[in-house]
Amino acid sequence: MLKSQRLDEILSILRQSRYVTVAELADRLYASPATIRRDIALLEKSELLVKSHGGVALADGHNRFVELEQRTEAHRAEKLQIARDAAALVSPGDALFMDASSTVITMIPFLRQPNLTVITNSLCVAERMGESGARVYITGGQLQENSKSFGGSIAERTIRSFHADKLFFSAAGVSTSGIISDFYEEDIALRQSMISCSTEQYFLCDSSKYDKNYLFRIGSVERLTRVISDRELKFTTR
Repeated sequence: MLKSQRLDEILSILRQSRYVTVAELADRLYASPATIRRDIALLEKSELLVKSHGGVALADGHNRFVELEQRTEAHRAEKLQIARDAAALVSPGDALFMDASSTVITMIPFLRQPNLTVITNSLCVAERMGESGARVYITGGQLQENSKSFGGSIAERTIRSFHADKLFFSAAGVSTSGIISDFYEEDIALRQSMISCSTEQYFLCDSSKYDKNYLFRIGSVERLTRVISDRELKFTTR
């Protein structure tokens, strides 16, 4: 297959699959992983796709959502470390905002503090925290099937009717200047509402997300209590 044909095929596959790994592309296109990586680098330089969690996604701002299961397994060791550190900050009786991110979901087994209240837009968080004995409020709103979460104006209004002691959330990336961003538009306003309606805000960010910029801006780390990562991240704002 000619290089130009292979590049077209990669983009065609991504339009159908949203997200794909290098190994999957190599298998489908009968090419070596090294060849596929060179193709990806060329398409990324042309701003046609972005690297994401061990694979690639389209860079058009509309087709970058990565399935929850894929996100949960990516960088698993780092997420476990971050989850333990984040859960240690929770006190008995706290009211928590917890978003639908895979890193926040990873916190759940470590949240053993009694009398917790959880406000979330995540079906997974609501179910598992309810099973653990926490008092749970779920936002409702428009169901986003791929992430098993709710978004939209109804979810945002629900968040604004609460005030939480602590917020735990994540996003696709953070720039070296401390700007947190994502490629999925629907959750941006909801997380901004969580930031505004909480006393302490904790951004859970494995180091693979550092020095990444995406289309939709959530806010700056300057507004947050702390960034929790698997290694120290340095920002020019601090």
